Amino acid sequence: MMRLRAIFSGKAVHRRQLVLAAVSIGLALLVLFATEWDAHQSNLENRWFLPNLRQRTSALDKVVLWSAQGKLTLVKANKRWTVLEKDSYPANLQAVVDFILPLREMKIVENKTAQPALLPQLGLDEQQGTHVILMAGDELLEDFVIGKTSRHGPGGFVRQAGEHQAYLVNKQVYAPLDPMQWIDRTVLELKPGHIQSIRLIGSTQGSAAGKSLLEEVPRQSVVEVAAGENEVGDADARNRPGEWKGGLLQTLKLLRFDDVRTRPAGPLQPRWVTEIHTTDGVTYSLEHFQQDGSWWTALHARPSADSVAGSTRDSDRRIRVLNHFWRPWLYRFPANSVWSLTLGRINPDPMVTEKPEEEKIPTKDQPFVSSATANHHSTQGEEP
Repeated sequence: MMRLRAIFSGKAVHRRQLVLAAVSIGLALLVLFATEWDAHQSNLENRWFLPNLRQRTSALDKVVLWSAQGKLTLVKANKRWTVLEKDSYPANLQAVVDFILPLREMKIVENKTAQPALLPQLGLDEQQGTHVILMAGDELLEDFVIGKTSRHGPGGFVRQAGEHQAYLVNKQVYAPLDPMQWIDRTVLELKPGHIQSIRLIGSTQGSAAGKSLLEEVPRQSVVEVAAGENEVGDADARNRPGEWKGGLLQTLKLLRFDDVRTRPAGPLQPRWVTEIHTTDGVTYSLEHFQQDGSWWTALHARPSADSVAGSTRDSDRRIRVLNHFWRPWLYRFPANSVWSLTLGRINPDPMVTEKPEEEKIPTKDQPFVSSATANHHSTQGEEP
């Protein structure tokens, strides 16, 4: 009896040992799995999506964006970024920086779908996605696709070009294809109190249409602005309020253009010239031409011989800098801005029969992302 009791007692102890061993092994496996999972997540979250860009950012000199909606190319030459689709007009440096910096800091947060049929839900198919190619000379740094933004926080969906694996990343990047959104559209800012006088000069040369304009525009129609006052009065009718005050000065405070093109070689005969004389010794000439059915403007600065301040070293330097920048270009201003610049005396476009509404001057901090672009990258549907 004692022998049997010892045998059964030994078996019970053995079973308990087996159970404890099984529990210990299970806990060890659980800890190991959790550790490996944490390491996997840590590695995933610390994985840069564009490692080549991080290492070679200073060498980046070309950005190509393309999608089913169009193409845009940014090229860096002589330490300046330019927009190829706008005759290599200088790009807005802040817009370029705001595009490149999030790309450098882009990390993978989560692996998403790798099924081609589900990519449209993330905006990563060929119809919705925006391809981004980053070059350093002839070397391809990165080639990837930007999709929609995430609904669950900052970040968006991306994939490498030629691959179906989609990722959720920690950065949201907008890549507009409209070249004007990469350009600083402000070419001149003036303080109304610094405007000494404004002169509109019509041309005696040109087509029959140009001569018909002169029937409405005097040879030298002058509008005077009292120094230090924000009012405009008609030199020929001083007793009545200036009919263009406010609208004219609001336009002159911030000259913003809608389009830009290279100035053709050879001399151009302007149809009319708007001269703005300022109290800081600078006269700004806006020479208006008609090309391809639109009005284009060339800008030029020169010292003001009759200025209150006269020419100074600072004003001379400003003139040189501005003329160097303006010389190669023709600008197209909004029709209502041209109307204000010509003092409402003429209709700048024969095809327009009504005076345009007064322009709403945007702020300098206007984002370079269009609503169309933002809507294009908005998240719809479920995230696979």
